[in-house]
Amino acid sequence: MHISSSYNVYVMFQWNATSKSAGLGWSVKNTGRNSGFQATAELVASPLVAEGLAMKNAVKTCKELGLRQIRYKSDSTQLIKALNSKTEPPEIYGIVSDIRIECMEFETFYFVWTRERNIVADRLAKQALSRVSSGFITLL
Repeated sequence: MHISSSYNVYVMFQWNATSKSAGLGWSVKNTGRNSGFQATAELVASPLVAEGLAMKNAVKTCKELGLRQIRYKSDSTQLIKALNSKTEPPEIYGIVSDIRIECMEFETFYFVWTRERNIVADRLAKQALSRVSSGFITLL
């Protein structure tokens, strides 16, 4: 499927420091349409790693859907800075490298910092973390 219109993708996460588990959520928006996705992860070292994993999953989803023009939005300044520069924190080097490789097939893509919390993506991340806390998990 090849879709040529532009999409906004909002990426959120919830992280539990005690269990080192994370709920990941992302929503794909285009002209009034909003699709939500979620995943869980365990043994997540930090909130930055959780945010990176959420972004990586969002990018992979967009690639699978055949989207070509995407603006990824996150409230993580550190992640957005790493994705938009040539240097990244060592703890997310591999994640950022994977994201960059996945993005090579898009026509255009941007990583944008935003203060805006996407309610859909945030709710999905909270639900996913709740599932991992209750023992039901989806491995990445």
